[in-house]
Amino acid sequence: MHKRDVKFIIYQVLYITLLAILTLKGTDINLEEVVDKTKVVEKAKLDSMRAAMDTLLKKMTQTVDSSEYLKLLEQMAALQHQQIIQQPSFQTGGVYIPPPGQQQQQQQQQQQQQQQQQQQQQQSIRLNPPSNIKQFSTYVFSNPNDQPMEVVGDGQVLGTIPPKGSRPVKIGGQKSLVLRIGTSSSAPASTIPNENPSVTVSVNVPMGGGISVRSLMGKSIFKVSISDDVPQSVSVGVTSGPATISKTSDNVYYVNLNKVFANEDAYDRWREGKSKPYNLSIGITVKDINGYSRTFNQSVTFGEW
Repeated sequence: MHKRDVKFIIYQVLYITLLAILTLKGTDINLEEVVDKTKVVEKAKLDSMRAAMDTLLKKMTQTVDSSEYLKLLEQMAALQHQQIIQQPSFQTGGVYIPPPGQQQQQQQQQQQQQQQQQQQQQQSIRLNPPSNIKQFSTYVFSNPNDQPMEVVGDGQVLGTIPPKGSRPVKIGGQKSLVLRIGTSSSAPASTIPNENPSVTVSVNVPMGGGISVRSLMGKSIFKVSISDDVPQSVSVGVTSGPATISKTSDNVYYVNLNKVFANEDAYDRWREGKSKPYNLSIGITVKDINGYSRTFNQSVTFGEW
């Protein structure tokens, strides 16, 4: 055997011996236990492996035949590999590293815990959409949860309700609504179509051939009464004629005649070529946000200055 081969074999023996000690005992060089007893293989198996390794080390120090050394090295390597596979955990630099199988099991347990937490959160979420939600109206939504709640109409976010709070949300012509918290909790709700309003226009003061126009100017000459499921969505305006609109409630509007003539001379010039009773036309238009629109043509009748 050459000296170079002897040195190589000695270095290999020392290297294998060091790896075996680190594998069996950890990184503590005093050969005391550094791993938890509950995380290692049974003591009988460890003792058997240690005895086998001690026997191999003894043979390696007693033989000088190179072929025998190589056989012993192979046996030592195989025993070391068996020890690493059977031992459920080992330490590197004082840090516990679980084997791949245990790592996968821990990951699965963490995923299961996360799923359970999500399920518990979903169970604690309360989504109670109001019923009979009218289109083209404003509703106050309440959120009793600890997370922001979105009000979604036909895929569009209409408003966000803060945690433990409430906020009015304007509803348009959306056919469906969804109350949503996060990406996994939602509650559907449907809307009710906004019906067309019922409109009545009535004369509010006496009119006729014997009525003075001066008694009409500045007065509420017509009353517009609205009946609607969402009266706030209705608007009333004058589209033609010398008049303005005043609103007393969501359901009642008045049409006021302006000062048509500054004086009697202006009145006389206006009535030339006309016959009694005289008429002034007023156009009153009622609109609903749902698309309804109607114009009522009314006449102011008088015969005297």
